[in-house]
Amino acid sequence: AKIDDSALRAQLQQAEGQVAQAQAALQGQTLQNPITNQTVNSAVTTAVQTLNAARNTLVSDQAAEANAKLVYTQNKELIAQGYVSQTAAEQSRSAYVAAQQATANARTQVTASQAALDTARRNLGQTGIQTQTVAGAKGTLQSQQGQVKLLQTEIAQTSLIAPFDGVITQRLLDPGAFAGPNAPILQVSQIDTVYVNVNVPDDNLGFVRKGTPVAFTT
Repeated sequence: AKIDDSALRAQLQQAEGQVAQAQAALQGQTLQNPITNQTVNSAVTTAVQTLNAARNTLVSDQAAEANAKLVYTQNKELIAQGYVSQTAAEQSRSAYVAAQQATANARTQVTASQAALDTARRNLGQTGIQTQTVAGAKGTLQSQQGQVKLLQTEIAQTSLIAPFDGVITQRLLDPGAFAGPNAPILQVSQIDTVYVNVNVPDDNLGFVRKGTPVAFTT
C-alpha cells in the first residue's frame, strides 16, 4: 500500500531549496571583507548560545531515542507472544528509526556549533576572513542537509510493505481515505496452514472419528 506523500515531497523540495541557499550563503561568507573585533566578540557570544542550544537538543533527542528503542525492543518481544499487533510493532520501529536520525542530526549540529565557537575564539582580537561565520554557515548547511535526509526517510516509509508473504484477505480502507497511526489499512493472512471448523449433525456423529478424510470447498 502507498500513503500519499505529496505533502512530504513538497517539504522535501523546500528543504532542498534551503540547502541550495545555505550553499550559496557559505560561498558568499568566504568572500566577505575582514571583520572587526567587535563583530568577532559578538560571533563568540552567538556561537556559545548556539552550542548550548545544540547540546540541549542532543540531550533531548538522545532521551527520545532511548525511549523509542525501549518501546521497539519491548514490542519485538511482545509480538512473538501475540500481545502486540504487527502494525504497532512496525510503528515503533519507524519511530525508533526517526529518533535515531534526529539524534544523528543533533550530533552533527553540536559538532558544527563547536567548530564555529572554536573558530570564533581563535579570531578574537584579529582581523581576517569571517571564518567563524563560515563555520556557522557550514553548520547551517549540514543542518539543512540533515533535514533533507530525514524527509527522504519519511517518504520511503510511506510505502507499506507486509513483513511476511501472504494474501490480502481484507481491505479496511478504500483508496483516498485518510490513514491514521492506529487505523489498519489491509489485512494480510498467511495461508500455509488452514483450519476449518464444521458442525456435524448428531445422527452423523457415528461416522466421524479422528483421521476420517474430509473434502470441502469454499
